[in-house]
Amino acid sequence: MVDFGHIFTDNSRRFHDASEYSARGMEKNGNENFFNYLRMSPDIFHLLLGLLETELEKQPRTRLEITLCYLASGEGMTSISYLFRVGIPRVSEIIHETCLLRHLEHIHR
Repeated sequence: MVDFGHIFTDNSRRFHDASEYSARGMEKNGNENFFNYLRMSPDIFHLLLGLLETELEKQPRTRLEITLCYLASGEGMTSISYLFRVGIPRVSEIIHETCLLRHLEHIHR
């Protein structure tokens, strides 16, 4: 049996997060596409992240990026899964959990 576990390693995620095509890369490079990607400025994103950080268990920034990207882009969960290198069921779970947070529950209704 072939082991594909290496595809979604922490190192590959860190490399991907540093790429110019990720929200972090766009923010780091001063790329104005950050707004198009998440439909908010980096300042508003960090304000929202600060509000939700304690409620999001692990990797709060990535969870918020996945949720906002899904809501802002209209992309399917498969595309988001490839973009963030997270399994499709996990993407669905993250979006659902994040939208149910106290500060975002009105979006989910």
